[in-house]
Amino acid sequence: MRNRSGYARRTGHGCGNWPRITGSCGPPPGGDEANRLLAPLLQLPGLPVIRFPPVPFHPRDKLPPIIRFAGRRPLAWIDDALAPEAHAWAAERGIPTLLISVDPAKGLTRRAVDRALRWAASLTG
Repeated sequence: MRNRSGYARRTGHGCGNWPRITGSCGPPPGGDEANRLLAPLLQLPGLPVIRFPPVPFHPRDKLPPIIRFAGRRPLAWIDDALAPEAHAWAAERGIPTLLISVDPAKGLTRRAVDRALRWAASLTG
């Protein structure tokens, strides 16, 4: 799928009927337009958008907006370009944090989402 900005959007097969996750954020760069395109496709409500710097930017530049958004809450971050700085931050954070790297050629897959859902469920017992 390609949005009006020209950014390609990939979703894995079998993505329908994903449960609604309280506290989720997203979508990928493209912001509100990606929300408009992806939320109905994935059967999700519109999600809050984290604003990243204008493209092109280095993957480490995502970290400050993610830190502001996460605050003191647990965080699952699914991305195809997780910088070493993101891994260092997650390891030192002291709050449950899950980083999931995805293959940019495949995009967001059911496997990645299921992993995040299992992790989130483990937090609530």
